[in-house]
Amino acid sequence: MLCHLAARISVQESVLDPPRVTRTNVLGSVRVLEAARQSDARVIFCSSAAVYGTPDRVPIDEDQPLHPISPYGLTKSVGEEYARLYHDLYGLDVAIVRPFNVYSEHVQRNNPYVGVIRRFLDDARRGRPLTVQGDGGQTRDFVHVSDVVQLMTLLLDGRGNGGTFNCGSGAPTRIGDLAVWIRDRFDPGRPIRHGPPRPGDIRHSVARIGRARKIGYRPTVSLKSWLEGPALGPRRVGRGP
Repeated sequence: MLCHLAARISVQESVLDPPRVTRTNVLGSVRVLEAARQSDARVIFCSSAAVYGTPDRVPIDEDQPLHPISPYGLTKSVGEEYARLYHDLYGLDVAIVRPFNVYSEHVQRNNPYVGVIRRFLDDARRGRPLTVQGDGGQTRDFVHVSDVVQLMTLLLDGRGNGGTFNCGSGAPTRIGDLAVWIRDRFDPGRPIRHGPPRPGDIRHSVARIGRARKIGYRPTVSLKSWLEGPALGPRRVGRGP
């Protein structure tokens, strides 16, 4: 059994250096699939919600057309096609997972999908105003890493052969609400600022997870409860670190 998660995930890097990201994400994935074929191993291919680009409809289901808007998203889409080809041509036991905005206690500030959580937390802890890019009405589907592991474990146990599965919470979170939740945990009186929206930012993104639910997937961690829980330490009110 093999979970293939290795990739270059920076959208910005993919725009600046498409050949490098393509070599890693596409050629690297083909090598993994070929090794799995030679070893008769089951493969879980970790794709990305980036394959959808700007969605035609929300919630986003797995049957939507793929319109990636970055070289990174395109490499993940091509990787999926190779995974399906290996399944159809060679009978490789493979399943595809499309995680949405994965977060954990160790999320990095420069993570292209959930860096906003770390940025808000860092600013709140240092007594700085939180800055929302745009009006804050944009939505994202934040899913805890433990729930991603849950779905991958179900697939490794033999469910979903040849299938493609969204992995999300199934619930939208407004970025403006996220800023308020984090601000209020540290200092309810601190202002929230608004800056210009990010160029090309997708307005709304939330996963339809009915297909994953059919094989037993059940999201267990909500973002708000995680922010209010012990993972971030005791509640502190007041300015400064």
